[in-house]
Amino acid sequence: MEKESFIPKMRLTCQFSIPVQAEEEATQIYNEMKVFLRSFNPDVTLNGQVMMLLEPCCKKEDKK
Repeated sequence: MEKESFIPKMRLTCQFSIPVQAEEEATQIYNEMKVFLRSFNPDVTLNGQVMMLLEPCCKKEDKK
């Protein structure tokens, strides 16, 4: 059996967070995003997790 040769492909990767009130809301948003992104290309991969942040996500610095 002959090995298939790998052809490098350019891919867009993103990281973001969305505030949610409950895990069910997060699951709904995740599923809707998956449908939306796959409308561009069926080879889209999506990885997500729900977590409780213990400190602020976006710290604002005091301007003195």
